[in-house]
Amino acid sequence: MKKIYIILLIAILNACASAPDSFNRNKAGWITIELQNKLTKEEVWGKVADSLKERDMEFDKIDKDVGYLRTAWNYNITKNDTYATRIIIDFSSNGKTLRIKSEARYQTKEGWIEGYDTEFTQTIKDEITAIVGQY
Repeated sequence: MKKIYIILLIAILNACASAPDSFNRNKAGWITIELQNKLTKEEVWGKVADSLKERDMEFDKIDKDVGYLRTAWNYNITKNDTYATRIIIDFSSNGKTLRIKSEARYQTKEGWIEGYDTEFTQTIKDEITAIVGQY
C-alpha cells in the first residue's frame, strides 16, 4: 500500500512540473518577415531592439555588423517549475527581410527539456511585423 502512495505522489509532482501547452519539444524553424521598403537597416535594427527592450528582455549577444541579436533567457519561476524563453533575430544582408526564432526550455528533476514556445513565437512575430514588416 505504501508503494502505491509513493507512486501516486510522484505522478502528482510530475504533473505539476510540466511545461505550458504552448511548449513544443522540437527545434523551432526560422520565420521570415518581409521588411517595409521605406525603412533603413539602422531604423529596423533600432525598432526591433526597442520592441524587445519594452518587453524587459535583456540582450545576450548582439552583433550589429552581421545583423544578429539574441536575448538572454527570460525565466518564469513558479513554486513547481522553471520555464525560460528567448528570441533570436537574424537580419538579412540585403536589408529586405529578417528572420526570427524562439527557444524555450523547462526544468525537470532530470534536467532541462529544450524546445520552443508557439505562443511566444507568434506574439513576437506579430509585434515585429506590426513595427517593421510589410502589410
